[in-house]
Order: sequence, then C-alpha cells, then structure tokens
Amino acid sequence: NITLHLARYGIYAESVLKPEIMDNVIYHQYYTGAEAYGITANFCDTALIGCNNVFNNFPYTSTLCKGVLIGQSHNITLSCNTVSRMYRGIEVSGQCDLFNDYRGNIMDTSRTGLYLNSSAVIGDQSHKGNLWYRTSNSFSAAQNANTGNLAQSEIITHTLSGSFYYPSIVS
Repeated sequence: NITLHLARYGIYAESVLKPEIMDNVIYHQYYTGAEAYGITANFCDTALIGCNNVFNNFPYTSTLCKGVLIGQSHNITLSCNTVSRMYRGIEVSGQCDLFNDYRGNIMDTSRTGLYLNSSAVIGDQSHKGNLWYRTSNSFSAAQNANTGNLAQSEIITHTLSGSFYYPSIVS
C-alpha cells in the first residue's frame, strides 16, 4: 500500500518498455499543490496497469487529484482499476494510438470519471465493462475534449438496454 502525504506522485513510469503496474492501493491525503497523481505512465510502450485502487480523502471538487494519467503511451492495457473521489479518475493525454484496451475499470465519485484531453486518441472501446458511479452532476462520466477526432476514441456502453458486457480481466 502507498499512502501519499504531501506527495505529487504515487507511481511514476516514464519511457519504460512493458511496465507492469499491478495490485497497488494508493491513498492521496493532504496534498495542496497544483495536481497530484496516483499512477502516471508517460511515453511507455505495452504497459499493463491493472487491479489498482486509487483513492483521495479530500472532496474531489476542491483538489486536482487524478487517479491514473496516461500520456503519449502505446498499446496500453488498463484493466480492473478502481479510482474514487478524484477530480479526474482516469486521464489520457496525447496520441496514444488505436491499440489500447480500457476494460473493467470503476470510476466512483469523481468530477469526471474518464477524461480524454484535446489531443487524446485511444481507439474504439466497445462493450468493455467499465463502470461509472456517482459522477458529478456538473460534468460527466466520460468527457472527450478532442472534438476534432471523436471517432478515434469512441466509447460504447449500454446503460438501459439490460445487456451486460463483462470484461475479461487481465491479471
């Protein structure tokens, strides 16, 4: 378990080939800086980020805590993670190619559960079993700020159909 006390990063990987960030519990507390991150993967290739739990003890509306940040990384598998009470649960920034797998994640009580910035591309994510709980009424479960490339990061879910698509969890 990792408890962040006045720390900006819990786990930080940059320019790593095939990092495996698995089975961690990261708890943010008392960070007063600009932004704080539970797990960050920048410029990584073929990363597996799975079965992690990232929590924040501050009200998610008053801090800029982010559970997982993926930046400019390729062939990422983000599976079976839970983020709770975050400003942004999971954020993707930059061109992350079309071969990412985003499945079986839970975004709970966050201002925005999944946020794709203005240059983010993650490929189509159809019926992957991701769950959004108690996202802020003022924002959204998922937000794609890359309005010029919406089709390259389409997320298809079923909310009222009665159909469930359970993910195959990578562990």
